[in-house]
Amino acid sequence: YWELVSAASRHNTFVRHWVVLDPPVTIDGLAEPVSIVELVSPQANSAGEILQEAGAKYLSSSFEELRRVGVDSFSLELYTPPQGPVLERGDVDSDGRISITDAITVLRFLFTDGAAPGCLKAADSDDDGALSITDAVRILGYLFRGDEALPAPFGECGQDPSEDNLSCESSPHCE
Repeated sequence: YWELVSAASRHNTFVRHWVVLDPPVTIDGLAEPVSIVELVSPQANSAGEILQEAGAKYLSSSFEELRRVGVDSFSLELYTPPQGPVLERGDVDSDGRISITDAITVLRFLFTDGAAPGCLKAADSDDDGALSITDAVRILGYLFRGDEALPAPFGECGQDPSEDNLSCESSPHCE
């Protein structure tokens, strides 16, 4: 588990980010476990003079410096949340794992009065843009025959890279 905390002085200058590690991490050669990793953003003035170099430090739980470490690169790109639904292909019941119940949920929806999955895109396990028996068969093949992995996003939450008309109203595991 980790948590990102950041701080900056006036006008977002001299930015520092702290990654708080819980539990702390033991690193060979350090007297005590690392509880915090401090990352320092590079800073230049309007004339291009470097005011602050990028850097990093391992810190104790009391913010005492344990070791300075090098920074190979530093990106100032702004994180933007993904556009569109986030899902995991094959996790039809959105319980966070791919199992036989996902295939059964597809079959119940298609052939009985089973409820529609909250995210039809996740149920489209062969990524052909439609729901059919082949989606249940694809999940079962992956689980029991060792068939290849399902198309992306699979193994983690992400966006469906394919254009189709399937909806994704709810995918609680990935929200």
